[in-house]
Amino acid sequence: MEKRITIFQRIIPHYRTGFFKKFYGKYADTKILYGQPYADESLQNAGNLSANYFIKCKNYYFDVKGKIFVSGIWSKLKEIRPEIVISVFNVGNLNIYILILLKRFFKWKVILWSFGYDPETGFHPDRKFTDRVRLYLSQKADAVIFTGKRKTGSF
Repeated sequence: MEKRITIFQRIIPHYRTGFFKKFYGKYADTKILYGQPYADESLQNAGNLSANYFIKCKNYYFDVKGKIFVSGIWSKLKEIRPEIVISVFNVGNLNIYILILLKRFFKWKVILWSFGYDPETGFHPDRKFTDRVRLYLSQKADAVIFTGKRKTGSF
């Protein structure tokens, strides 16, 4: 039996569409929710997103840089009734906090997806508030997927 998976991304840039199309090809019950970019942002949504699995919702931005936001995904989640929600993972994505609070009620698993941390500045939850929040959210999620570029010769 196939799982109902919903992926939430703040926006869908062109370089991610191939991945989502392949994912949908393997898991046909997948829906991908996304919103509009922040007003001053140069990165935009890809064009020609299939209505079969891409669903546009409204993003609401709260700070001057567009880093803190919540999205109008909740009626869609209620309609779709996913078993698994995979969300873009950054501490300014207020949807994550709500997803984690509601996961027992709606019986969905929450998977957070991110690049991990900035290798230049490191990850220091003992010193940086945002790193402490990332660690806390990582521990509350059912799973976390970190992606990144591996340095040659290291693991």
